[in-house]
Amino acid sequence: MKTTTILKLDPKDPDLSKIREVVRGAREGKIVAFPTETVYGIGGPASLPSIIPALDVIKNRESGKHYTVHIGSFDMLDFLKIKKTSKFRFLVRRFWPGPLTLIVPTEKDEKIGIRFPKNRLAAALINACGEPFLGTSANLSGQPSPVCAQDVMKQLEGRIDYIIDGGKTD
Repeated sequence: MKTTTILKLDPKDPDLSKIREVVRGAREGKIVAFPTETVYGIGGPASLPSIIPALDVIKNRESGKHYTVHIGSFDMLDFLKIKKTSKFRFLVRRFWPGPLTLIVPTEKDEKIGIRFPKNRLAAALINACGEPFLGTSANLSGQPSPVCAQDVMKQLEGRIDYIIDGGKTD
């Protein structure tokens, strides 16, 4: 069983040194819980091959299900090599950042879900990482999605490495 470290951060003025500390761990494969505007999510850098199997085990869910790619800036879209259709551009201009996940085709004709959270802590985490985060809601499969760090602890304490506590979600 892991020790879960909770970092209470100001959602309006995040301590970037603590965010960078979490990112160092995330790059080593440690799993991070973070707030979005709707629920808390868990994840790690999208480029790490160990992230998907780790999330499957943590959530106690069967493998093969898709996870959402979270970006922290519009520049990260280039990293994902997606097809930017006129519909995509319209939706992005209208609703991002915000609580909308878009399913879009990549240049390789794969489909991925992308979300650009409005939450400053989520954006700071992802931007400090320098690449998109692969993530999902911070709950066990089939259980309620958490809206505060305490909810995350109730379900995932000892299963994840860090929780960025930014208070209750909107």
